Amino acid sequence: MQSKTIKYTILLILASLLLATGCNADASAGLFRQISESSAPIGIVYRQLLGFNTAKDTLFYRTVDGIYSTDLSTKSTLVQSSEGNLIQAAYYNATKQKVLYLSNADADKIKWNDTATQGEFSPTSTSISSDSSLRNLYANGLVMMKGLDASSNKVFSLLQYDELSDSIPAAPKVDFTGINDYSLGSVLQMTGRETEAVSPATPIIVSFVNTDSSYIHYYFDGTTKTELSSATFGSIRFAGFSLVDGTLYILSTNGELFGGTVGGTFTKMYDASKTYDEYAFMYAVTDGSNTHIITKPSSASASLYIFSFAKNDTSSTNVSTASIRYGYGEYLDSADIVSAYVISPNIATANSAISSITHTLLVATNTNGMYKIEIESGTASSNDTTNGTTSESEAYTF
Repeated sequence: MQSKTIKYTILLILASLLLATGCNADASAGLFRQISESSAPIGIVYRQLLGFNTAKDTLFYRTVDGIYSTDLSTKSTLVQSSEGNLIQAAYYNATKQKVLYLSNADADKIKWNDTATQGEFSPTSTSISSDSSLRNLYANGLVMMKGLDASSNKVFSLLQYDELSDSIPAAPKVDFTGINDYSLGSVLQMTGRETEAVSPATPIIVSFVNTDSSYIHYYFDGTTKTELSSATFGSIRFAGFSLVDGTLYILSTNGELFGGTVGGTFTKMYDASKTYDEYAFMYAVTDGSNTHIITKPSSASASLYIFSFAKNDTSSTNVSTASIRYGYGEYLDSADIVSAYVISPNIATANSAISSITHTLLVATNTNGMYKIEIESGTASSNDTTNGTTSESEAYTF
């Protein structure tokens, strides 16, 4: 009798398991699917994608272990990261075939390596009279300095590495003043375009934050600095932004999407009630009629989340949303994205698209390796395999 009871118990457990499996037959967010996609290539923890050489046959990137290059068949070490030389930021200049980087070895110097030789810069700003310090190096060659001006007011200066002189000129690209009570919050660039020089097509947003969590945000296009509306954004922390054919879309860290024009007004278009980190993945595609903004919430287990609306629309009435787990989003719903690089199209083609085009990106993650994704702009909001494709982890090509 006891034997029969045990058999019935086992059969009951198996039936329950089968029922549970049947209830999750799609498995798009299932435990087994996420486990199968969460394995990381051992020893690869990405931090930055730095770009290609001029021949476009070698990729440069930074991991927690250092700065590397690969031509897909061979991986080469350019600079090794170590306890006494932890690399914190880097920039690759293809013309000079030189990597510039910041490390904890000397916080006020930018070191460089061109595979044959190495050296260092000690950047200074003509706008800073005292208390100068180096704050950061960005993937497009911008350098942020902080200090006091001649009147002992706080100033932040953005300098630009110049490949012609192979130096960092002391004359700033732009200064930020009138911010004595503020600290540097973030310097945001468009996802996948971080290595491209600041310009009207690839601007940056520089944010400063006060101790009371109030913000000042500046939009800079390489020539003109514009303060964004404090009435709208004075208490908003930015996660990312996209510029599509002159219309600026800004995503807050609490999932609010705003649309407007620089120097004009902005509308809160949609509240996704999701959490995003600063520097979140936020990539826009358009087919000439509609714009789709693809985002990645802060949770590594969250699927890609997409906002869709008519091109150049900034209203709060015509936004649709979708979660993307198939096609280009197949593996990214279990990944923490840390960097992206647009292989194609260039920014001009991306903004002027009048029909569906394919966007090809490399997407590096914190623990899951790197992927190559292809997004079809005409079907980007479809949660199925028509929206594009993705490689498996570390099976990318270029």
